[in-house]
Amino acid sequence: METAYRLISYVSDGNIAALEQEYKDGVDLNSSDYDLRTPFHIASAIGNQEMVKWFIGKNIPYKIDRFGILPPMDALRNKHF
Repeated sequence: METAYRLISYVSDGNIAALEQEYKDGVDLNSSDYDLRTPFHIASAIGNQEMVKWFIGKNIPYKIDRFGILPPMDALRNKHF
């Protein structure tokens, strides 16, 4: 879970360079927190389009959180189109 929190903090800060380094180092970018929310969920929820495009470009698969929500659903729920 420590990995997930580190990655989520990068997303919150908009730090794509740090995510890119983690990706190159082979870190699982689908690591999740206690609610099974991933960095992709957070990027979608806050409407960071650049970050969402980065996840899509890296073919990071969607993961369902414990509420049954996928990242695109987070974007829509928060009116980020």
